[in-house]
Amino acid sequence: MILEVILLGLVASGAIRVASAKERHRCAAEDYRRVLNDVESTKKELEAELESLGKCPEMAFAELQRANRILEPLVTQNLATHSQYGTSELIVLEHSTSLMDEYSTIAAAAAGTAVGGILAAGSWAAISRLGTASTGVAISGLHGVAATNAALAWFGSGSLAAGGGVL
Repeated sequence: MILEVILLGLVASGAIRVASAKERHRCAAEDYRRVLNDVESTKKELEAELESLGKCPEMAFAELQRANRILEPLVTQNLATHSQYGTSELIVLEHSTSLMDEYSTIAAAAAGTAVGGILAAGSWAAISRLGTASTGVAISGLHGVAATNAALAWFGSGSLAAGGGVL
């Protein structure tokens, strides 16, 4: 009889603990969903802001092109007639042309940097998935430092122990 009471007490205590754990889990899951929704909405807002910010240089470049199309005939006409009025327009045209050239150079450099970064990340991912370490083990089966060292050795033509080169 005493043993039954003790067992019943243990079962009741365990049931209370399980109910309490379920309630804590439910609250944590609700908190997680709320925070996840906040993060996702903030991410969408940030992406929209970044997209609109990215359009600003493009709009400025388009305005510079438009200004050049207006100024070029004026400057050409005034220079042909040796008019004094063409000097300020010529200076503005030279500055806007210079700005457009600089913008084009920066845009090309940024595109090259982005392509290089994408290629590097893609190469690293491909080697991590498909490459084989010098031991013959697939790099995708390795973890941590072993996976990193094996991928770096693959890019450097093999492990140093096997005579591989250094990046």
